Amino acid sequence: MRGSRLGLVSRVAQVIGEPGQATSSVSADEASAVRPSSMRPLLMSCDALAALRALGVRLDPAAPLGRLIRETPEVVRDLYEAQIEAGVDVLCALTWGTAPRALAPIGMAFRAAALTGAAVDLALEATATVSRRVAVAGVLGRFPSSLSSAEAERLAEDYATHATRMAAAGCEILLACGFDASSAVPSGLAKLARRAAMVSANATQLATWVHLELTSGYRTADGESLEDAVRSAIEGGADSIVFDVDSAELAIGAMDRLKHVQYDGQIGFLLNASVGMKQPLETVSNAQGAHPVSLPDGSAGSALLNDPISLEAWVAAAMRLIDAGARIVGGGPGTTVEHLASLSKVLRESRRAPVWRRTV
Repeated sequence: MRGSRLGLVSRVAQVIGEPGQATSSVSADEASAVRPSSMRPLLMSCDALAALRALGVRLDPAAPLGRLIRETPEVVRDLYEAQIEAGVDVLCALTWGTAPRALAPIGMAFRAAALTGAAVDLALEATATVSRRVAVAGVLGRFPSSLSSAEAERLAEDYATHATRMAAAGCEILLACGFDASSAVPSGLAKLARRAAMVSANATQLATWVHLELTSGYRTADGESLEDAVRSAIEGGADSIVFDVDSAELAIGAMDRLKHVQYDGQIGFLLNASVGMKQPLETVSNAQGAHPVSLPDGSAGSALLNDPISLEAWVAAAMRLIDAGARIVGGGPGTTVEHLASLSKVLRESRRAPVWRRTV
């Protein structure tokens, strides 16, 4: 595994240049004093499971992240370090895999607090190795969708407990998510979960980023309109709102529609890797709420998604979002470290400072 990771870091270094050339970060006050046109967006993490598969890591179908953090933490640390090497400003800790609900299928719910702490500690250790600013974000949500009525009643309590643990572990940002887009849950429960995540994250007094999965009809996966979902996020105290999108057109259209919604926070997008393919790939989900990308025959699509043409197309789409005003950009379903490194190289060539204003 160490050899695989070193190979990845070598490829990343070839894409983005020699270490130590990253633009220095600026304080929140400094960032607010700079015109937006002179700044670059914050770069967020990629799809963790897709990146791990690209590294050749075999993932257990039941609670893969919890197992990985407990049994082979060095693999998690390698993933974090590779993303930092690729240029991320916001590193997402693998905490959606350490909540009690996520660990319950393998009988490790009682280890939730310890594994959450370990996931965040590994991220903090990785960020401590670089001189530039990299914020650690805890991911709150993406719980399994198979809930009993009794479990549904405890949903808000579960979110609150997990948010408190991530705050205590040292996260700077909490990314509040609802259920995964593929979860077959009633729309009312999905909205309740998203609201509970927002409230729980905001109660910690940390920066609260709200994650929304946007469909082609400008609605969330559970059917709420874009404008209503954003207003709800604003009421819930969102400092930033980040959308999962599968095309640049959808993202640009969303930004255009949101011009009529008063919001002074940051808007960002996690762009699906399939925008770089000539034809869309199927996305499948597992109990962790992740979206590993696969071809129609079920075979892994990471090799195709990481080929130079696909990477170039993905970066071009990401740059369209940035030119349209996106202040946060990251990797959506199917993206790997190489997607981040390819985009980071283009952003670094602009020699802009990262836009930290009103984010943490």
